[in-house]
Amino acid sequence: MPRSPEQSSPQEAEPKPPFLHASRFASREASQQPYDTIQAIVRDEENIADFSVLRFIQNWPDSLSKAPPSNNRWYVAAIGNTPPEAIAQRVTDALSGGEPVPLPDEVVAELAQRRAEATTTRPYTEIHRTFTVYRQKEHREKQKRKMQKQSRKRNRGK
Repeated sequence: MPRSPEQSSPQEAEPKPPFLHASRFASREASQQPYDTIQAIVRDEENIADFSVLRFIQNWPDSLSKAPPSNNRWYVAAIGNTPPEAIAQRVTDALSGGEPVPLPDEVVAELAQRRAEATTTRPYTEIHRTFTVYRQKEHREKQKRKMQKQSRKRNRGK
């Protein structure tokens, strides 16, 4: 039976990056070596490897995770366009020291968005910063309260 045009297939709902590998580690120190290794791959193979490597700590609830709960909270992820098989194997080998896990859809979307923003301005970027993945509704409410508070201060002349 043909599908009506109003119904979208589950694959169309959330496009995933073609290359996404992630592992989680017990500590920042444990995640440092795989992160540095993959970062060197991206730097050395700049013309071939069109993907990003990110290291971050889990700040989302375990209920949002697709993987079973764990004390390992540090993640290293490679996201972007699929590299040649040899490079993909080097990335997989670097991540093999951790626990391979699927990332929540919200996290993948956030990482993909940040990658897209960074790659539009320049092809190679090395940034070290912390960021938080928010649930959309909660984040909007928090931003709304913050803006209201700022508005009240301006209206009072402070």
